[in-house]
Amino acid sequence: SKATVSVLYWQHSNMAFTYPEARRSDFTEELHDVTRADPYRWMEDSDSKEVKEWVGHENDLARSFIDSYEHKDKIYSKIKERLDYEKHGLPWREGKKWYYFFNTGLQNQSVLYVKDDINDKAEKGKVFLDPNTLSSEGTSALGAMDFTSSGSHLAYGVKKKGSDWSVLHVRNCETGEDLPDKVEWVKHSGVSWDGEGKGFFYSRYPIPESIKGNTDLGSETDAARDQRLCYHKLGTPQSEDVIIYHDPATPTMMYGAGVSEDGKYCIIESSKGCHPENTVWCIEMATFDPATYKQESIVKVIDEYNWNYSFIGNKDTVLYFRTTENADNKKIVTYDMSSKEWSDFLPESEHVLKWGTMGYGGIMYVCYMQDVKKVVYYFPLSDIGNRTKLETEIGSVSMSTSQKHPEVFYSVTSFIFAKRMYYYNAEEGPAKATLWYEAKVSDHDSSKFEVEQVFYPSKDGTKVPMFLVYKKGMKRDGNNMCMLYGYGGFRVSMDVSFSTSLLTFINNFNGVYALANIRGGLEYGEKWWKGGALKQKQNCFDDFMYAAKYLQETKITCPAKQIIRGGSNGGTLVAACANQAPELFGCVMASVGVMDMTRFHKFTIGAAWRSDFGDPDVKEDYDYIMTYSPYHNIDGTKKYPAILCQTGDHDDRVVPLHTYKYIAEMQYKCKSQENPFFALVEVDAGHGGGKPTEKVIAELTDTYTFMAKVCGASWTD
Repeated sequence: SKATVSVLYWQHSNMAFTYPEARRSDFTEELHDVTRADPYRWMEDSDSKEVKEWVGHENDLARSFIDSYEHKDKIYSKIKERLDYEKHGLPWREGKKWYYFFNTGLQNQSVLYVKDDINDKAEKGKVFLDPNTLSSEGTSALGAMDFTSSGSHLAYGVKKKGSDWSVLHVRNCETGEDLPDKVEWVKHSGVSWDGEGKGFFYSRYPIPESIKGNTDLGSETDAARDQRLCYHKLGTPQSEDVIIYHDPATPTMMYGAGVSEDGKYCIIESSKGCHPENTVWCIEMATFDPATYKQESIVKVIDEYNWNYSFIGNKDTVLYFRTTENADNKKIVTYDMSSKEWSDFLPESEHVLKWGTMGYGGIMYVCYMQDVKKVVYYFPLSDIGNRTKLETEIGSVSMSTSQKHPEVFYSVTSFIFAKRMYYYNAEEGPAKATLWYEAKVSDHDSSKFEVEQVFYPSKDGTKVPMFLVYKKGMKRDGNNMCMLYGYGGFRVSMDVSFSTSLLTFINNFNGVYALANIRGGLEYGEKWWKGGALKQKQNCFDDFMYAAKYLQETKITCPAKQIIRGGSNGGTLVAACANQAPELFGCVMASVGVMDMTRFHKFTIGAAWRSDFGDPDVKEDYDYIMTYSPYHNIDGTKKYPAILCQTGDHDDRVVPLHTYKYIAEMQYKCKSQENPFFALVEVDAGHGGGKPTEKVIAELTDTYTFMAKVCGASWTD
């Protein structure tokens, strides 16, 4: 197996690459009465020597190409310089103490601080929990966490090397010492203490067969099945934990539990994977005794999978839920635990209700998405007609508020400015809000940038919103390098966000960033998601390709300088679009994408994605999936743009075998083409969450270096 590294002087030459040899087996499989070849089925064993050797050669080839770019060091330095600014999380109160996350700039993981007086800005507080001390490489990250209602203890999860697996620990908040409690095999789970701080609820899986005795979790591909909701009593071994709910008859069910702020109720939500419809069950904590608990004691408030319900909070016996029940844009309803009666509370609006939260003094805050811009309102529970808008800049809004305490913090982030944080006392009202913190980014002047929102027609005439970010004075001459980003799935809205690396792309390459809010998300409610899911999935690809057409027709860019980028479901998106219309693009950046659409449901949490992709075991779904599956639709007769696929060897969400099989097939079918098709596989990295800053900078440098090199971009200081 070898790779010819002759890329030092590549620049749109007619030279084809010699790729690492990847054995093509004669493996075939019959599905739905059709025999299909899967020559790279052997790559599904990521731990095999053959796969590891091939990955090593692929990395060597990609590295030689990327590292030879003359401005790579400048890209690295500028990304690092701009990322080196203080990042302050929203503070929140636990008991008499205040907590917040803080990063001095380039720390691999943000640090949790504690202090007595949050308004004493001269006092930074004390380090309470520093995940950077948990591993020498900074690859251990914090997962789910929850404090007891008194603030005496913290339960927190630790994830390693980017894996979704988490181990729960308990810290004494007074001494700062960890207790002996250790809860393992936790995955896709929150953690929530009971009201008295005697124990907590969490969800776990049985130990997968392939990793019994293996401490390096995350590289296995076993299907995640049989999750069970558990309760851990403080000071006892995990072997004594009580199973709150488990249904062996439905092994792909997922469970989440959260105890209300007053400790009266434990609200349990169960769902079929990523399907939005869920049940709502309740445990009345006054009668809960783990020693005598029976599964039959759960109060099944909603026991059918018809709608989505999300618990907001409660006031006495009245529970508040955000729901899609006969409301595509969501509304708020109440359920009274005493009378067992449902009532409508806040009717559906023309805009999508993104979230709701309970505040001090009987105030509720609600956030709507209006043409992909967040707007927050607040009102007393006793008078929803007395609604007031929270005046903020246009951007993404987050809040930190509590029913117990009057202090309110909220933050606003935009494409062109980092976090601005405001504070007010609920007893005085938002009119008294003051700027409490503003992030300062090196070598950045927001006044030099422009943010524009456009609405372009998709193939079927649907108007799709898209944000454009660029330097003022940008020439619409069709010669700008333009990065088009999208996701389009799983009810995930692409919100306004701040990125220093994007600023480097825009500022130093005179680039244009385009964020297309294509169907498949929740930008315009359930109908927007359903319009891009299952047998409407092609709408996502059409929306995205028509975004590229709009950018080129309006002379913002041209095909040779049109970059498309996406991660996870977005990786599937860009790879599918590259198959369907390669002539529209000059560069494709696909991160941790789902590429073999016929087998995604067989690995780790993949079965949950049938909510959006359909079920490959059902012929009708399989036939539709095969029309766009990236791995199966590569056409060697078409000229493809340059492609870089990035993944992590510990990605146990979208397992790296998807990238391996796709790029091997691309290299085989298009081996005589002049554009490069590379895979970069990061060691000790996962799907992206909790990735240390050092790795983030390195990955972004590779990303922008590849883009710049294949698009022939010029660096400007």
